[in-house]
Amino acid sequence: MIEDSSGKNRLNLKQLAIDIVEGKVFGSWMLKDPKDIGMVFLPLIFAASKDFEGVDIVSVYEYYDKALPRGVNGYPCFASANFLSSKQVEEIQPLIDQYQNMKNTFIGGNKDVANDE
Repeated sequence: MIEDSSGKNRLNLKQLAIDIVEGKVFGSWMLKDPKDIGMVFLPLIFAASKDFEGVDIVSVYEYYDKALPRGVNGYPCFASANFLSSKQVEEIQPLIDQYQNMKNTFIGGNKDVANDE
């Protein structure tokens, strides 16, 4: 879990933003039904609700390379999870937008680069 966004952890947020844009991360924001979170992030099934009282967690994520061999209902399943607080989500969103814009500018916007000869 990323504790705060100062110093070294700011670099972690930047790397996470890059990895989200590059499609290396599955996050709770990708679920159509929030009730599916427990079947995707299995540790949440075994955690008691009192464990999360007073904790500022708004997003759960994990890297695809840590997915279990089987999924459920088209979603991957994970035996581990990472969490983002509301402050971290506020900080990472502009980083995601900045990296996505930089990537789009580099490849020429929304054009299909592979067919642009």
